[in-house]
Amino acid sequence: MAAVASRFAGLCAPLKNRRRERTPGVFIHSLFPPASSSSSPYTKLASHCQFFHRFTTRMESRGSIDTNEGLVEQLKQYGAIQSSKVAEVMKTINRALFVPEGCPAYLDSPMPIGTGYLTACFALMVGPHGHAVGVEHIPELVASSISSIKQSAAASLLKDGVLSVHVGDGRLGWPELAPYDAIHVGAAAPEIPPALLEQLKPGGRMVIPVGSYFQDLKVVDKNPDGSISIHSETSVRYVPLTSLCTQLQGY
Repeated sequence: MAAVASRFAGLCAPLKNRRRERTPGVFIHSLFPPASSSSSPYTKLASHCQFFHRFTTRMESRGSIDTNEGLVEQLKQYGAIQSSKVAEVMKTINRALFVPEGCPAYLDSPMPIGTGYLTACFALMVGPHGHAVGVEHIPELVASSISSIKQSAAASLLKDGVLSVHVGDGRLGWPELAPYDAIHVGAAAPEIPPALLEQLKPGGRMVIPVGSYFQDLKVVDKNPDGSISIHSETSVRYVPLTSLCTQLQGY
């Protein structure tokens, strides 16, 4: 959901001023699970898009938005975007490139959007002296994300190595480039994964939904002395952060 995307970006944005040269930041995502082990990620995407199309028809009839800039301006009016930097980045990265065919690209509604969109946005926020890393354990989704990024305003960052997307278990982070100034997790963990806490740099921040049916968006700050401070930002509802096998079986 675009509103949630902007909220995450806003929570992570203040960390940009704390990084050193070539300081990396990691942003970890997961997608809606396929319905069964026989369903491909793309089949499930099509199913979700059909549902969201039906679900949002009445919302669209009240006043559709047909541009990326229009979506961002609407979110600013609602107060979902309060940072000028977040607004600039979200206008620069065209969400339509990352939304599967059949989904309304500029509607402020939840939809299966894959791993590439937020990674591209965060890469622009980090800038050429940082590193944004995306992690997803379904190879087809990683390939799709990279393809979308290559068509976006973040293509040069991907080419220069500022942005990268990898096949891996998001619960384990990406230790090769740790420690990180910021970690974003796009699926709900039953508890905060220890590996992510370890990979968070002192002075860094992690944003992660935590819980099972009832979930809270947790903001985790690692203090300069290595101690951890946690507070809840809001109640949320996310798919579980889980294993590849469980995701393919549809939980």
